[in-house]
Amino acid sequence: MNYSKYGVYHFIICAGYKSEAIKKYFSDLYHLSDFIDIDYKKNKFTNSNFKKKKEFQKWRVQIVDTGLYSNTGWRIKKLKNILKEIIFI
Repeated sequence: MNYSKYGVYHFIICAGYKSEAIKKYFSDLYHLSDFIDIDYKKNKFTNSNFKKKKEFQKWRVQIVDTGLYSNTGWRIKKLKNILKEIIFI
């Protein structure tokens, strides 16, 4: 994401149509690695390669399913408890 180059690291995505594809994209981005260690007994996930990617370390991505047929205004209204200010729409 080009926004992170300019100091924007917190992203809130209002998802509706194809929300599962958006969630999968960010989940896959996190899980891509040369080495993954999953310890189910300890409920621990280690992804060594991801920690090295400094560009992603500061990111916070929140994906909120706001409904398939929601218009822009309704999507933003559903986020009123999350949003402190709106920067980009």
